[in-house]
Amino acid sequence: MKKNKLIRLRRELTINNIDGYINPKNDEFFGEYVNPRKERLKYLTGFSGSAGQSLVLKKQAFLFVDGRYTLQAKKEIKNGFKAIEISKTKPSKILRKNKKKLIIGFDSKLYTRSILTNLFASKNVKLIPIKKNLIDKIWSNKPKPKSNKFFVLKTRYVGQSYEHKINLICNILKKKKLKNLLITAPENVAWLLNIRGKDSPYSPIPNCNAIINYKKTVTLIVKNNKIGKNFKFVEPINLFGCKIGNDVFIGPFVEICKGVVIKNSTRISSHSFICELVTIGNNCFIGHGVMFTNDLFKKGNLGGNVKNWHKTVIEDNVLIGSNATILPVKIASGSVVGAGSVVTKNCNIKAIYAGNPAKLIRKL
Repeated sequence: MKKNKLIRLRRELTINNIDGYINPKNDEFFGEYVNPRKERLKYLTGFSGSAGQSLVLKKQAFLFVDGRYTLQAKKEIKNGFKAIEISKTKPSKILRKNKKKLIIGFDSKLYTRSILTNLFASKNVKLIPIKKNLIDKIWSNKPKPKSNKFFVLKTRYVGQSYEHKINLICNILKKKKLKNLLITAPENVAWLLNIRGKDSPYSPIPNCNAIINYKKTVTLIVKNNKIGKNFKFVEPINLFGCKIGNDVFIGPFVEICKGVVIKNSTRISSHSFICELVTIGNNCFIGHGVMFTNDLFKKGNLGGNVKNWHKTVIEDNVLIGSNATILPVKIASGSVVGAGSVVTKNCNIKAIYAGNPAKLIRKL
C-alpha cells in the first residue's frame, strides 16, 4: 500500500470535519464476494481476505480481521496500518482509549445498525453517515464498470417457476396481513425470480433488491444497465448475455443469444429464436416463431465458424409476422414483413415485404 493513500484519506477527514473513517470488506449487497470496483478495503490496506474492517484516525490506522486472517493480514498490509484480531479487541475499545469525543464517518450503504452498534458504539463516539464514500474519492485508478445483464434460468433447472414462488410468498403476506415484503438479500431475489448475474467473478448472485406486493407485483431494484425498466417475460425463456431495453416484453419459449441488443418498447412473441449479432430497434414487434440466422452456410456444411457469421439490423418500428425467417439483413424503419416470409436481402425502403424470398409488395 502506498502511504499517500492514507495521506489523501486523512485530508478528506479534515475536509469533512471528522476524526476518523471506517470501511468494511463488503459492498452494499453484503455478499461474501465483492466486485473489483468495490474492493475498497483491499485498495486501502492491501488485505485481500473475505472479511475485515478498517478504522483510520488522524494519527493511527487499524485493520480488524477475524482469527482466520491474522497471519495473512500481517503479511499483506503495508506500513501505516496495524492488524488486530477483532475477537480480542473490537474497534470500540480502540476508540474508547481516546479521551476526547470523536466523530467517525461511514458509508451508510455498507453498514447495518447492528454492526455499527456491535463494533463501533462508544459514549465518546458519534457516528455520522458521509454521503460520498471517502475511499472512492481517493481511488483514482478504479477498475472500469462492466455492464453485465442478468439472465433467467429454466424452471427445470431450479425446480419451481417464479410464478409459483411468488404465489407462496403472497399467501404468507395475506395470512400475516402484510402488503409488501422488502427483499434485501440478493440470493433471495435470485431464488424468487430464478435470475442470476455476473456481478462477481466468483458467484452468479445478481446484485439487486426487490419488493413483492401481496397482489403479486414484484418491483426489482437494480441499476438500469442490468435490465431495462418494466421488462416483462413469460417463462420459460433463455437469455444469454443479451442487452434488453426498457418496456420490453418477451413471450414464452423464446431464446435470445449472447450479444443480442433489443431496444425499448419492443415485443418478442413466443417460440422465437434470436441468434448472435442481431440488433432489434425501438418499438418493434416480432411475431410468434420468428427465426433469425447469422450463418448463410455458403460452403454447404455445418461448422459454427464465427468468421462466417453476419449481422442483422432491425431498425425502429418494424413489424415482423409470425413464422418469418430473417437471414443476415438490414430492415428499414417502419417496414412490415409478412407472416411466413423468408427475408434474404436488405429491405432498405420503408415498405411491406412478403414471400419466399421476400419481395417489396408496397411502399409505405
